[in-house]
Amino acid sequence: QAILGPVFLCIILTQIGWMSVYDCKTTKNLFVFESFFPNNCVITMQSQVNATFAVVVFALVSALMTSLVVFHFKKLVEACLSLWCIIVSFAIAGSIFQDGAAKLAIDKETQSAIAASMTAVYGGGAVLAFFTNRSPHWFHQVYVVS
Repeated sequence: QAILGPVFLCIILTQIGWMSVYDCKTTKNLFVFESFFPNNCVITMQSQVNATFAVVVFALVSALMTSLVVFHFKKLVEACLSLWCIIVSFAIAGSIFQDGAAKLAIDKETQSAIAASMTAVYGGGAVLAFFTNRSPHWFHQVYVVS
């Protein structure tokens, strides 16, 4: 039961971000959808294609990581997990911060500076939380949930 609190908090934070930054809308610039359906006419098809690719990628990554664990490739698994933490902390969070800053009624340079600053602070905190022993346990949990 102790896991349910952080899981629900993560879901709530994701929904708040999706509602406030993206206004509950999906992007129209999806590469897969644009490649298969250039006229952008069928929204249901877009959802099906995205869901299918998401499940396939998730299954492949899960199978790869499981096989690495089974065959005792501990260092490679640690490297993959470390790389994933860095990608999420800087690239994905940075993209969300950039989209959020774009909603502000200020010039593009200031928006980019705000997004870059937020990304640096968030990513730097993630590096401290995941890759050092100096941060407290709760700090690590904050980054896991967010």
